[in-house]
Amino acid sequence: MNSLFPPKIKKLAIIVGYKCNFNCEHCIVGSKNLELSQKEVNLLKNIVKKKSFQSILFVGGEPTLYINDINEIISSVPVEEKTEIVITTNGHFAKNRDLAVKTLISINKLSKVQMSYHKFHTTFVSISAVKNLAFACDSL
Repeated sequence: MNSLFPPKIKKLAIIVGYKCNFNCEHCIVGSKNLELSQKEVNLLKNIVKKKSFQSILFVGGEPTLYINDINEIISSVPVEEKTEIVITTNGHFAKNRDLAVKTLISINKLSKVQMSYHKFHTTFVSISAVKNLAFACDSL
């Protein structure tokens, strides 16, 4: 058993990086340019391989700017595990339905999408992007 995570911990949230393509006036997250090192990615892969999580949530900054790291970590989830893979995104990529679908498909084993959309994000993403993302989620 991995001593970093007691058996009762079944959900894991990972900040894959703080980079964001929005520049919201209220946000302190996107102002940092920190991301996971390869050593940290490898550590997370090891933890994910050894520990059975019900869900893994990827957040940021904007997690879709780190799809390669996300997929590398997800690749360590044992095949037999029914781990829910979730992202919380600002939806920047949903400029049209095709791009929204293409982006979501590029995240391996993705189960659920949460969109962060509030008055600050309306400056950067339109309501049509929200609809495009909803369409992509329904389609997949």
